[in-house]
Amino acid sequence: MRRFSCVRGCVTNGACEREPYMTPLSDKEQVLELIRNIQALPPRPAVPDGLEGAERSLAGWLGRTGSLLQHPRVALFAGSHAGAADSRRAEAERTMQGIILGKAEIFHSAQLVDADLRLYELDMGLPRATDEATLVRAAAYGMMTVEPGVDIMVLGGFGGGIAESAMAFINALPRTGDPFGAMDSETMAALAGAIIAARLAGLPVILDGACAVAALLGLCRINRAMADHCVTSWQPPQAAREWFREHTALQFMPAKGLDEPGLEGVAILQTALSLKI
Repeated sequence: MRRFSCVRGCVTNGACEREPYMTPLSDKEQVLELIRNIQALPPRPAVPDGLEGAERSLAGWLGRTGSLLQHPRVALFAGSHAGAADSRRAEAERTMQGIILGKAEIFHSAQLVDADLRLYELDMGLPRATDEATLVRAAAYGMMTVEPGVDIMVLGGFGGGIAESAMAFINALPRTGDPFGAMDSETMAALAGAIIAARLAGLPVILDGACAVAALLGLCRINRAMADHCVTSWQPPQAAREWFREHTALQFMPAKGLDEPGLEGVAILQTALSLKI
């Protein structure tokens, strides 16, 4: 593995430890302007025969950018939902400590694909309800993970109540007038910022888990083109799939049934690294 680092406590203290690679965000209107201005990608170039679905999407993106995938990055955002039970927050804290101590499977999986592993801690202790200013700071925080030299991203989030919050967000999304403002965790907003920054930087993104996909769907509710650079193996709940297919072109890879944060994303990354473009 190239490097492991844990960045802690930026959003809830009201400032980031360092400026994000992209333009810092000042308010929600600036976030929305960035999203609305994203243009749909041009038709994908020819790709090798025998590739379908998400593999074909990845191959087309990599062919367009000419990337050799020399510097992958796995970025996990850890933060509990305000309504999470104490036991769920404690479980998330144990997961985070396992990554920090190098005992979690994702630590070793990142080593196998020679990827950076970045762990960004949000509000893991007693998370507060999110307001607009907190969401904007969280999005700016998420943008920090996109840096010069990185050429593909795996993005995921975990924490007490985060998956349940993401599912509720997805189910309510067709009736939501303000998708960014409706994000009810710093983790989801940070992932949204990372997805935006990756698109602006021209990087393909692999989404790991419900929270990352929920963040993307919120962005797609504003601009459908936001999914053009993303793939995932996480499927939305059945009730939301019709709306999902109508509002996003997100491509899916077969799931491996890996539950630990980051592992499904790294499995797709291994496929991307094996594609011959």
